[in-house]
Amino acid sequence: MFLRYFSYLLLCFILIGGCKSKKNNNSELKLKKRSAKYLIEKLDKYHLDTEWLSTKGSIKLVQNNKTTKATAYIRMRKDSVIWAAVRKLGVEAGRVLITQDSVFLVNRLEKTYYAKSVDYIQNMMGFSGTGNRQKDFRNLSQIILGNPVFLEDTDYKVDIKSPYYKLTKNLDGIDTEYWIQGKNYSLYKMMFQQDSANKRASCIQEDYQPLGNELLFSYIRKLNLYSTDTGSLNIDLNFKTVSLNKPVSIKFEIPSSYAKVD
Repeated sequence: MFLRYFSYLLLCFILIGGCKSKKNNNSELKLKKRSAKYLIEKLDKYHLDTEWLSTKGSIKLVQNNKTTKATAYIRMRKDSVIWAAVRKLGVEAGRVLITQDSVFLVNRLEKTYYAKSVDYIQNMMGFSGTGNRQKDFRNLSQIILGNPVFLEDTDYKVDIKSPYYKLTKNLDGIDTEYWIQGKNYSLYKMMFQQDSANKRASCIQEDYQPLGNELLFSYIRKLNLYSTDTGSLNIDLNFKTVSLNKPVSIKFEIPSSYAKVD
């Protein structure tokens, strides 16, 4: 079950369309009025673009009052493939491979595997993508990189919620929110909510640290997913190492002895 929800984590933000700077709790910070255009331009300096990404970190999942901890490895090639592996107590528990067309999940503990199209999982979870698989895949990649998704214009309402700026807009029936740190204009939180389907997702990003060429990367992610199908799912991801633009091996094989799960 843990591996299945881990794959849902990676898919969540597809389905909805999921610096060294510690969290700033100074609610007394006086923020000037800013336009959405100004804030988005400032946010662009944190945009991370890379051909390759390789990470290692700890992951904690809480669902139905049950907590599971593991080590997660994520590797990604731009516009091509996302690979992830989960290890518990030094033993690999499973692997996930996501392409623009398909999702594969191998459960080594149960010797089973899933092989589904992205469309099938979107329908199962009750969300739909943008209709453009390349764009949907890119949105997922942006989440992993820590970049905002769906923030493609400047037509947003701006509120000051010190120490943050809050950008809001309804996008095709989905209420979107972006919380931006008033002190340094880094992305603090994204929220997506679809009341008609009773589904919501949020992602908090903290602990920005320099990552080569003065780029900044958020090493701590806190995600909350909710739907009537899965209930509430909380995931804390703490990256320990991050490597950019270095080609890495992406191996994914399904042993012939494993049973396919529909």
